[in-house]
Amino acid sequence: MSGLPCDSILFEKPDLMPATPNVYWTCAKSTWNPVIGDPTALGWLTTGLLCVAAYLSLRCARSPVFTGTERRFERWFWLSTAVFLVLLTLNKQLDLQTYLLAAGRCIARAQGWYGARRGVQLVASVIVTGMVGVWVVWIVIGLRRSLAHMWLELSGVVALGLFFGLRLFTVFHVVDDVSLDAASRLLEMAGPILLIVAVWQVWRLHGQLPSLHR
Repeated sequence: MSGLPCDSILFEKPDLMPATPNVYWTCAKSTWNPVIGDPTALGWLTTGLLCVAAYLSLRCARSPVFTGTERRFERWFWLSTAVFLVLLTLNKQLDLQTYLLAAGRCIARAQGWYGARRGVQLVASVIVTGMVGVWVVWIVIGLRRSLAHMWLELSGVVALGLFFGLRLFTVFHVVDDVSLDAASRLLEMAGPILLIVAVWQVWRLHGQLPSLHR
């Protein structure tokens, strides 16, 4: 059995391999490695924008401007946005969605439903995208009284939410369209740029944001 790759064994003779997390990890690693996912100049530029937007969003969440009861939701908006940006930043260069896709294939082969994997990928994409969509709707509803002066922030979050959904559907091959991939890249850059400009507006209106180190 050592002469065949783990992935081949799961595909051809799944009964020979015990269904353990270790086996799935070894199988997934045959098509995924924890290396830089997008080492291009554009990839690093996008990563930098996401990092800056995450850092500024966290600083904005700590601003005394949003400590009052009437503006508490804005603070939660910036905090949740910072967390979302950090996750996007990590995924950008670790390419975690590729690992999840590889692991899903290994599990499908081992459990005998590889032929039906497209349907499972579609359901998973809809569920995860729906969760992000609920978060975006929660933000819009919570900030409905502040839409007039927070349209930049909301535009940035919506752009990132659309990017996440498009990226998920293209990675899982639910939709294979080059134009959608180009649109997702554009949204991926537009989102953090809008949020960075929005934080600058907060600084301009209310003064210097507090340091993370007090």
